[in-house]
Amino acid sequence: MIRTIRPTDVLRLILDGGNLSPDCSHTWDKLGVYQNTVFRSTQNAGSIILQGQKEPCTVIVKGMHLGGLASVRLRSGPTTWEVHFLNVPDDSIADSVSLLEFVCKLAGDQGAHKIFLRVPVEDPVISTAKKSGFEDLCKEILYKKSGNNFAQNETNHIFEEISVTSDNMLYRIYSECISSSVKSDYGLTFDEWKDSLEPAQGEVREAVYFNEGRIHGWVRVIAGRNGSNRMEILAHPTEELFIWEEAVNWGLKKGISPNPYLILVPEYQISLKLALEKFGFIPNETYQLMLASLAVRVENSDLIPAKA
Repeated sequence: MIRTIRPTDVLRLILDGGNLSPDCSHTWDKLGVYQNTVFRSTQNAGSIILQGQKEPCTVIVKGMHLGGLASVRLRSGPTTWEVHFLNVPDDSIADSVSLLEFVCKLAGDQGAHKIFLRVPVEDPVISTAKKSGFEDLCKEILYKKSGNNFAQNETNHIFEEISVTSDNMLYRIYSECISSSVKSDYGLTFDEWKDSLEPAQGEVREAVYFNEGRIHGWVRVIAGRNGSNRMEILAHPTEELFIWEEAVNWGLKKGISPNPYLILVPEYQISLKLALEKFGFIPNETYQLMLASLAVRVENSDLIPAKA
């Protein structure tokens, strides 16, 4: 049986959590952090139960045991969610598909218009996700650099640090830097884009680059609680590689040493890849970002049978 999680499932999570398949959902806050790939039941059982409607969760129950788990959570606004945990059963594709479909219905009940899922490019769960209504959006490469293994480079001070970046400011540069094919799925309007942002958790420092009175570059460094410096960079497509390099250089000076630096790069941002590699960043895992669009909101999601 596939159903929503209940308080009485805490014991099942504690006993069976270690036997579930590896968690194949890689949200931004989990990337590059050492973690046990198997669901850490003793750490997460209580938090999942307590989150309730904030992080709807479904489970596969077979007798007294759990066979799978999936949960979703908000990104930055009410219309955009992401798959947070995904432990699918190894022995039933049908159950895996139903598990994902059901947790998406729960998000739809709460107003979700779309749901993101990030998984390693070679993970077999991709085919399961496609059967559940997810489609490929783009590939992303995680670049990493040791925090205590780089020389200090002089900057030309073309990036100006600012205390607060307005959403309107970021949306303008996003609109000019990202291709229309990606924007149509990720977020075309201001509200869609804002809801789709991955939350920044930690100490944030930002800088912008102006060209002829308009923002043509943006860099953000987030010193998170997980012991890493997470960077995000955008530059106008008309700018030369030098601007991307200056953005990377600025970011390297604002992180917390000796914590490593991480940045997630869409495959189409060639200039950013070149700039990162110049400063010694190394490509690590490649991920497939997927998206499910919920055209119809589902009513009264309660129970569905697990298929044989």
